[in-house]
Order: sequence, then C-alpha cells, then structure tokens
Amino acid sequence: MQTVFAVFEVNIGPEKLLIHMNEKLYQVKHQWDTARHSNADYELHLILRGSCELDVEDRLHRLREGQAVIIAPGQYHHSVQRPGEFEHFSVSFSLAEGPLLNLLRSAVPDCRICNVTPDITNLCRGIFYESAAGNPFRREMMHAQLTQLMLSSFRLHIGQIGCNETVFYIYSVNFTYLY
Repeated sequence: MQTVFAVFEVNIGPEKLLIHMNEKLYQVKHQWDTARHSNADYELHLILRGSCELDVEDRLHRLREGQAVIIAPGQYHHSVQRPGEFEHFSVSFSLAEGPLLNLLRSAVPDCRICNVTPDITNLCRGIFYESAAGNPFRREMMHAQLTQLMLSSFRLHIGQIGCNETVFYIYSVNFTYLY
C-alpha cells in the first residue's frame, strides 16, 4: 500500500501548526509495529482499543486504551503491538518557533503520556470515518476534527505544566488544507 500524506495547516493565533496524516489512516488503525526510528516532527499516538509497548530511547512504556503519547522530534522509538484487539490513531505535526512550541518543548522533552477523554476518542473515530468516506467536504470535516483534536491534546499535555489562558491566548483558528 502506497502511503499518501495530507498536510493540514492550522493557525493558532500567530503560530502555524502543520498536521501530517496518512490519507488512508483507516486502513492502518489496527496495526502499530514499527522499526526503531526517529522523526523530524512531533508524533501524537492515541490508543483507542487494546494495549501496546513503546520503547523511547531505551525506556519501555506500556500504553493502554484511553491513553495518548506525544513523542518529541529526534527521539528514537519503536512500538510493539500486544496480542488481541487493537486500534490506534496517529498523526505527526510541527510548529513554527513561538510561545506554543516553547511550551510544548517544556512539556514534552522526550515523550509524554496522558489519559484522554471519551470526546477525544470520538474525534479520532470521526476522523477515521471521514478518511474512509468519499463524502463531499470530507477534507474540511477532517480539518475541523484534527484542529479540535490537536487543541484538546495540547490542553492535556501542556496544561499539565501549568499553562493557562492567561499565559497563552488563542486568538483565532484559521483553516487551510494543503495538498
């Protein structure tokens, strides 16, 4: 299967977030066995069903249903899926230099694991649905859902280091789909 990536651009105030997603994400949601590698961008993985083990820089993390992990750029990692039912969601993303990237670097120096809400899980399933459907406006729907997913994930991960709206204010969110 040839991998085709879509890039979604989201402006969060003055900062630009680029989200990279496999166009056929729904076809790989039941597998996550990867060879050891590192990436130039951040990766966000959400475990929607089942469990797996993730090795980040020779530290083993066990991830279970309802958890998310952000892996920082340059961190060598690989995953091993556990036997049984499994479903996971994955995107990579990058940010231009600015306050949000600085907060993210503080919150996620290597990797950060947290529990997710059912709303976030439902967003992932909605993105799976849209990526599989040939519906009109599917990219626009995916864009809106990915934006909400990323902002919710930032709240969970960055919020744990004391960030609040008085420190970082989101001015506006503008959508652009890049082919």
